Amino acid sequence: METKGKKIDIEEEKSASPEKKEKKAAPKEKKTAKKKEVELLKEQIAALEKEKNEIRDNALRATAETENFKKRLTREKEDFVKYSNEKVIKEFLPVVDNLERAVEHAKEAGEGGSLLEGVEMTLDLFKKALANLGVTQVSALGEPFNPERHEAVQQIESADHEPNIVVSEFQKGYMLHERLIRPAMVVVSKTPAGK
Repeated sequence: METKGKKIDIEEEKSASPEKKEKKAAPKEKKTAKKKEVELLKEQIAALEKEKNEIRDNALRATAETENFKKRLTREKEDFVKYSNEKVIKEFLPVVDNLERAVEHAKEAGEGGSLLEGVEMTLDLFKKALANLGVTQVSALGEPFNPERHEAVQQIESADHEPNIVVSEFQKGYMLHERLIRPAMVVVSKTPAGK
């Protein structure tokens, strides 16, 4: 009977050894599973970090765009207010021109008196009102010709002036703040043909 008992013990050992092997193998598999799980979590963290950075960048861009939009709106509003009178001012410039001509002709004809004085006072009031609105005259006479501020209507040969100098002015030019609203109509000198 001992042989039977030994066989049973051997069989028990054979059947028990896979469990022992599993117990020995289980910690290795657990370590591998934990490593995979850690790697997966690291990948998820990296993906979430990337997504967070993209969201942050998009939020910063949106904020910057909003700020730029606000600045542009403010600038456009200021320009609108600053130049809103331009059309009305352009309508009054011919009135100023005619008043200046009237004063000039009255002085040339030697006509003085209260009428001339009244026209001069009216002209001065117009000029002050325009100045209060930000209107200034464009300097032209004796200046080098500037196509951004002057409109040449004629060129004359002149030995007294250097080439491209404004020698006379048909109509005064005006600026509203930094914007040209009417160029000066001028006569520009050129070198005489003989030289």
